[in-house]
Formats: sequence, C-alpha cells, structure tokens
Amino acid sequence: MERTDAFIHSHSGLEKTLHDKDIANKSHVLVDEKYEEFFTEQLPKIKRLRVGEVTYLKIPILTFVRCGGVFRAFES
Repeated sequence: MERTDAFIHSHSGLEKTLHDKDIANKSHVLVDEKYEEFFTEQLPKIKRLRVGEVTYLKIPILTFVRCGGVFRAFES
C-alpha cells in the first residue's frame, strides 16, 4: 500500500466536486490541515475550507509547488 502521508498532496478528486471559484479556476488547491507547518509564512493569507467533518487549507498553486507539493487525485 502506498503511503500518502509522506508528502504534501492536493485533493484534486475532491476539488472537482466543489463549487469554489478559486478551486474551479485552478488558482488554488486543497491540502490537509496537518501540513499547515509547511505554509507558516503564508498562513495569514491562507483560507480554510471545511468539507463535511474535515478542514482543509486552500493554498495558492504556486505556493503549493514551491513548498514541495505533489498533485494527487485523492477524494478526501
């Protein structure tokens, strides 16, 4: 089984189901809140998005890539 917690990953599968302007225009991605420490410099500008019981960080795509993010198609 592949480990998914070894890298910062986006949730593009989930993103496809949301009606969020920034997600829809591909300027931002959703990242697990547990990766918050990788984005400390940007935290004042980063928004949180709650989907069901889970809270995600809405990260600008360039910031995500600069911080070592990997694009994955996770549903949640």
